[in-house]
Amino acid sequence: MKVLLWTDNLLFFKHVQTIFKKASVIAINKKWQLESVFLENTDVVIMNWAYIRKDVELKHIVQIYLQISARIYIFYENSDCDPRLFKILAKTNMIIKRNIPDLPQALDSSYLFFDLKKRAVRKNNKIIYLSPRETEVMQILTQNCDCIVNSEDLLKSIWSGIGSEANVYMTIQKLRSKIEDDPKQPTYLITRKGGGYMLKCCNTSI
Repeated sequence: MKVLLWTDNLLFFKHVQTIFKKASVIAINKKWQLESVFLENTDVVIMNWAYIRKDVELKHIVQIYLQISARIYIFYENSDCDPRLFKILAKTNMIIKRNIPDLPQALDSSYLFFDLKKRAVRKNNKIIYLSPRETEVMQILTQNCDCIVNSEDLLKSIWSGIGSEANVYMTIQKLRSKIEDDPKQPTYLITRKGGGYMLKCCNTSI
């Protein structure tokens, strides 16, 4: 695992090193250092800043997000950004929290990364390949992460309205068997009342 850590807090740095003992941690504390960092194959990005400004730090956050497909954690103390911006960023699967939380809980390493081109999901650095139909369902769910997608909408989009809810149900079950630790008690792909499904946000590469 490759981790990019951006902080000038030595205590925070040591804490991250403790959590990611077996990872390769690349640490920077200045904006210009980002230009010399090889971001490819980075799995996790962790930023610990005193301040997030719209014209400075936010620009770097977007820059990193556009360059790599990685889980991104941002811990900050103050901000001049509209809180609605953070809600939008959270839709991209960024974890944004004010003040330093309890790191072991905040840095949850059990995450999903969906790669549409490879038709695969990466979970804890393990590649899990999907069937064409599973890939189509996963694509729609990731486009609507943390939102309920009705079975009827999946039928119309993927099966062109030809089929039944049993087709959706069986595909969901197959996906769960691949991505969940316990398919009977799912934590990523959740059933909602009324025949809908919700995928907890995951990283996506189109």
